[in-house]
Amino acid sequence: MSLPSLATTRVLAIDPTSKGLVFAALEGPEILVDWGVKQVRTDLNRRNRKCLEEVSRLISRYQPDVLVVERTTVKGCRRRSRARRLIASLLVLARNHHLRTRRVSRRSVERCFPEAVSATKRQIAVALSERFPELEPHLPPQWDRLVK
Repeated sequence: MSLPSLATTRVLAIDPTSKGLVFAALEGPEILVDWGVKQVRTDLNRRNRKCLEEVSRLISRYQPDVLVVERTTVKGCRRRSRARRLIASLLVLARNHHLRTRRVSRRSVERCFPEAVSATKRQIAVALSERFPELEPHLPPQWDRLVK
């Protein structure tokens, strides 16, 4: 089986949140196919199961070649145990769908943005909105504007 080229590789990136998950589907490094937030309104005991169901639907919809999640085994990872369990379950789900997986640390994401010595979430969001202008209206507000 040959691997798809980077230009045609479909990537589904998943990031758990306290209320569900966010996702981005990309075709190669230049095309943002879709992105969004999936809120899961249920008690904590069932939240991961519902998130897995959402990701399974996303996999069926976008047919990715690779599933990308955060590497939670690195020193300094600040993920809560529920998010760590969900990420571990996502890796199993990907294996069941015969998907390759990539685990990416927060530190390696920061290194992708050399213009910021220690990239903040906002700096990363701004850099991504420059690459994908459709994201600009959804940038988080700047704190200095909120304080005034």
